[in-house]
Amino acid sequence: MEATPIGMIELRATVNRRYRVDRQIGAGGMAVVYLGHDLLLGRDVAIKVLRPQYAANPTFRSRFEREAEAAAGFAHPNIIDIYDVGEEDGAPYIVMEHIAGHTLKEIIVDEGPFHPDDVAALLTQVAGALDYAHARGYVHRDVKPQNILVDDRGVARVVDFGIAKSLGDSDLTEIGAGLGTVHYLSPEQASGLMPTPASDIYSAGVVAFEMLTRRLPFEAESPVAVAMRHVQDPPPAPSSYLATVPAAVDAIVLKALAKDPTKRFQNAGALATAMSSWHEARPRPAPTPAPFRPPPSGQAPSDLTATTVTPAVVTEPESPLGPAAKPSPAAPSRDDTGCATWVIGLAVLLGLVGLIWIGFQLTPRIADLGGITTNPTVAVAPAAATTTGPAATNAPPAIMPAAAIAVPDFTGLTLTGATAAARAAGLQLSALEPVFSDSVPVDAVAEQDPPAASSVDQATTVYVMLSRGSAMIDLGELDLIETEAAAAERTLTASGLTVTREEVPSEEIAAGRVAGTEPADQAFIGDRIVLLVSLGDVVRIPAAIQGQPGSAATSELEAAGLVVTGEVGVGEATIAGAGLDLDTAGIEPGDVVGVQGDDADFDSYLPRGTEIELVVYDPALDDAE
Repeated sequence: MEATPIGMIELRATVNRRYRVDRQIGAGGMAVVYLGHDLLLGRDVAIKVLRPQYAANPTFRSRFEREAEAAAGFAHPNIIDIYDVGEEDGAPYIVMEHIAGHTLKEIIVDEGPFHPDDVAALLTQVAGALDYAHARGYVHRDVKPQNILVDDRGVARVVDFGIAKSLGDSDLTEIGAGLGTVHYLSPEQASGLMPTPASDIYSAGVVAFEMLTRRLPFEAESPVAVAMRHVQDPPPAPSSYLATVPAAVDAIVLKALAKDPTKRFQNAGALATAMSSWHEARPRPAPTPAPFRPPPSGQAPSDLTATTVTPAVVTEPESPLGPAAKPSPAAPSRDDTGCATWVIGLAVLLGLVGLIWIGFQLTPRIADLGGITTNPTVAVAPAAATTTGPAATNAPPAIMPAAAIAVPDFTGLTLTGATAAARAAGLQLSALEPVFSDSVPVDAVAEQDPPAASSVDQATTVYVMLSRGSAMIDLGELDLIETEAAAAERTLTASGLTVTREEVPSEEIAAGRVAGTEPADQAFIGDRIVLLVSLGDVVRIPAAIQGQPGSAATSELEAAGLVVTGEVGVGEATIAGAGLDLDTAGIEPGDVVGVQGDDADFDSYLPRGTEIELVVYDPALDDAE
């Protein structure tokens, strides 16, 4: 029997003799999420399983286990519940609460931009979750719409504490695999500094900005460039993208996006309170999200990614108005999806049922969301052009059964190209969160489901995952040697690596510049890298020369590049006053007990050619002292 690969869990399998794995409902860069069923308690659950390529990697396993550890200790209505953890056939998994809803990212793409009151309703819930975690010593460090789930009642849940760390942990600069979403990264995180609760507040400010404008404050051609803009560029006001955003709301968001963490709101709750009171509680009608305006044909949304939850599979014919509206991110007591929308949708649905009953078929409308089409269930054959007469004019189109379609191979195509190919084949396309790939270029399709050449019905949705590039980083391609140390550290951090510095002498590299890295060639995302920073052409005075005869120490130091001008003798009293015991240290007459000269000391670095003197033990001076 063939062994199951590490990190694989088969559909319909039973995990830990308790959880039945039903179907995949989401995927991320590190893990796949399945809808499961708890056979013991009779409830649906979400089962998050580490991907095979990371299951055997200690770094990625550590992050995965940290997610369970961080979230399992929380009990808050706006933080997803963790039920169980374990490992099945080498596959680490987390069993968590299943949310029937959508990510905030999906809702923003479909229904944004939102009124400030709707933003406040969402932020109030998220802020409660963040303040709860902060009070227990945890910083989330990856606050983004993809990590906020909104259920059918409008209740938000913060998920993915995989990179959350204790405030007491000295290793807070480890970004690792969580750096794929630099659009929400605080300036201090982008600079490799210690994140604090203020870092989460900055990220929440980016979320508020995106909800208000359906845009991101900083965009660029590469993750590194985006991170640099977070560090260097002043944030734009939301009203610069959407003129209807009030000035008071601009001020609130810009305060949350302050470069200096001390200038931001003191806590996440303060941000939510400020947003809630921007109009001083002035009454207004219940808001309805602004209508979605699709981008130009062939142009994808600026950040088309999905995280751990995908929309439920639609098996019934859709309305000509397009897919059903997703829940608005408002408080449970409000219906922010807009009553008029539901009434109109119901009326159209009833009309459609009536038409089907008498044998007519309305032509389905194509709702273009970045090139993603709706689900027509039948193909409509146009009336023959050669038919004439009143009967031909009034005749309904013939209803034809949908034909089976061979799924094209989207591998290697851009999202735009794959969308066009899917449309041409009569299929839909949905992009899940990107995955690492050693063979497919960044931003090209790396995986698809169903696979190429599969036979599917017309309008079937094909799920694709774009490539994030290889999880293995070629350090040589980063071209770090002789670059300024701070810039090199930002580059490594933006690449998903954790950086520590070590100063080393170098005859060729100027002081403050990068002399190398350890390891020197390649590293996995999430690995710790030692950045070797040059001290310049300097020579270290080794502490090991203490206790050596003066002549031997002179030879060693001069071979290293220093100039020894002579020896200075001292007696036992002077040596004892310096805290050195002759017997314990095994010092003999003529042995080195110290050095003297400008900035000279054991283990200090001096410029090559510096003159120093050796201090040696001279017993003849014992009585004189």
